[in-house]
Amino acid sequence: MMVSSIAIGAGIDFSVHITERVRDELKEKNALDAIKTAISRKSPSLVEATLALVGGGIPIFLMEYEMISQFILLVLLMLVFACVASLLGLAALYSWKNGKWLEKL
Repeated sequence: MMVSSIAIGAGIDFSVHITERVRDELKEKNALDAIKTAISRKSPSLVEATLALVGGGIPIFLMEYEMISQFILLVLLMLVFACVASLLGLAALYSWKNGKWLEKL
């Protein structure tokens, strides 16, 4: 239960960052260009944040307590999955139907 709540929280946070950037870019560009620009500008910071969290969790993963190590492993894997899913999934979702539905935002 705790792992899923952490993963959902991280996924929502990543999605909010990307969505806000897409909305800012839509003021100046068409939908597909806004999506490309938003993903290219936001992905480095989201990947860096994910890598920092994973790097901070590795010492906990290396602890002798197997139950804690397994829990942290799940958390770290879910963080990586949330980052990848938000970058690839949102880009695909926003590009759906050439992004025409996005311009209504």
